[in-house]
Amino acid sequence: MIKLLSLDTSTRNTGYALYTNGELRNYGVLATKSKEPTDDMLLKLSELLNEYKPDIVVIENTVVLRNARVQRDLTQILGAVRFWSIQNGSCFYTLNPTEWRRLVKGADEVLPKSRPELKEWSIRTASDTIQKELADDNVSDAILIGVAYINLTAQKGEAV
Repeated sequence: MIKLLSLDTSTRNTGYALYTNGELRNYGVLATKSKEPTDDMLLKLSELLNEYKPDIVVIENTVVLRNARVQRDLTQILGAVRFWSIQNGSCFYTLNPTEWRRLVKGADEVLPKSRPELKEWSIRTASDTIQKELADDNVSDAILIGVAYINLTAQKGEAV
């Protein structure tokens, strides 16, 4: 049994999706309203990782187009998840946003350009994929990051 945990990290709302042998088993969002959101999110992620003990962790890579504080906080979160993976013998993999979207979109589909349209696309695509209405783009992104990794391994002739 291979457990894959995919993450769309944020300091306030982190989406996650758990796959077992390539099938979606659970998903949700870790949310915080703490005055120290990065610290609180790190603790919530640690609890999630320790609960699921995934064999593979796939996380969206940080994009440098953000302000310096947000970039620093997201890099700390990514580093903490990577450290957990190293400590626990899990495979750690990052996907850039453009990369995971390309691995999920239809062959003839053109991705939207604006951030609001990409959020709508993510929610619609993930909802269609799991055949259940979603409303949170953090969750839909996490689900699709997992699908992208599964598609990537399938292209390589590997299985999750």
